[in-house]
Amino acid sequence: MTTSTELYKKRIAVTALQPGMFVCELDRPWSETPFLFQGFPLLSEDDVLAVQLHCEYVFIDESRAISVGKTSRLSLVPLEGETDTGGRYNPTPQVSLAEEAEHAGFVHAHGKAVVEKVFNDILSGHAIRVQDCRLLVRQCVSSLVRNENALIWFSRLKSRDEYTALHCLSVSVLAAGFSRYLGHSKEEVEEIGLAGLLHDVGKIKLDQQILNKPDRLTSSEYEHVKQHAALGYELLSAQSVGSWPTIAARSHHERLDGRGYPQGIAAEEIPYIARLIAVVDCYDAITSHRVYDAARSTNRAFRILMEERGGHFDAELVEKFIEWIGVYPVGSIVELQTGEIGVVVAVNAKARLKPAIVLVRDEAQQPCEPRYIDMNVQRDRNGQSYRIRESHPNLSFGIDIQQYERQGLFTPRYLTAPPTTATG
Repeated sequence: MTTSTELYKKRIAVTALQPGMFVCELDRPWSETPFLFQGFPLLSEDDVLAVQLHCEYVFIDESRAISVGKTSRLSLVPLEGETDTGGRYNPTPQVSLAEEAEHAGFVHAHGKAVVEKVFNDILSGHAIRVQDCRLLVRQCVSSLVRNENALIWFSRLKSRDEYTALHCLSVSVLAAGFSRYLGHSKEEVEEIGLAGLLHDVGKIKLDQQILNKPDRLTSSEYEHVKQHAALGYELLSAQSVGSWPTIAARSHHERLDGRGYPQGIAAEEIPYIARLIAVVDCYDAITSHRVYDAARSTNRAFRILMEERGGHFDAELVEKFIEWIGVYPVGSIVELQTGEIGVVVAVNAKARLKPAIVLVRDEAQQPCEPRYIDMNVQRDRNGQSYRIRESHPNLSFGIDIQQYERQGLFTPRYLTAPPTTATG
């Protein structure tokens, strides 16, 4: 008996693929490709290119095709032409958060597979597939251009046992987003994103028991871990990766006061790309759960960055980064003046103290049905403006943002504002 899927399944050469088609089967096992989903829509030209890099033909399900529009809003838009502001950064999303969430989730999952493939290639003595890395960065930048909140949300999802791979992906996303804000060209944004993706590749050459040790490192163990900067530089120097990623791998632990490693260079001797990656790397590490340290709040990360500016970090880059990422970044757990607890799902660039959140705990801080709140528009039960009392790190109040994502928090059901401006 022919199933409905088989009825609409059609073999097609990858050269004939177009955005909107749904790939349901490949010409090789899924495990031999970086695609984690066994079936996915092609939402952009970058998605098409990703399949073309790994396959000669695929099968599409014509019944699951989608429309992405003739102008292909999902394709990479040249950053210099995003707005009418002469090329300056414009935080206004091109598409809604709900629209971008599905694609951003695909890009993030694909990115995790690409990074793990890079690590495995290094361990096996094989060359890094730089083309795959560049394609991934292009996909990330495309998503950031459409609505940067979505991919930044997914970059917050990490587990301790996958920290190194997901940290590299998160630094790539944040570095690309930050460099857009700073006004870099499209080509520079992609190089900075690639530098973030590969900045920690040297860690794969370390003793993993020492790297993942949950206790405080001994002085000799710390010296061993510090070798990752030089090891990463050696790995990338041997391949055609580009100067910025190679320099970032070596110098992202240098300090302005000259007390960093591996070279101990200071101030303006430290390349710009390394100073930028250093800020992003530190922020993401502090706000993530690691085997030897629990995640800390965004506010705590900001305090550390501000305290260390001028001595450790470039002061201007620290200030600009905090200005861009916002007081309450996407993925933050926030406590409102009502006692309710929510998860930030979108930053309001024009009112950064009033982000969009999804409430997940009620006034008694007990689990409740998730509810979308635009703090800049909606009011509490007493008709008062919502205010954030405090931000908290992941796992506070028993809230694991990764678990909520798996339960569908980032779907149109929860990312759509109610028809009225009042709640309750």
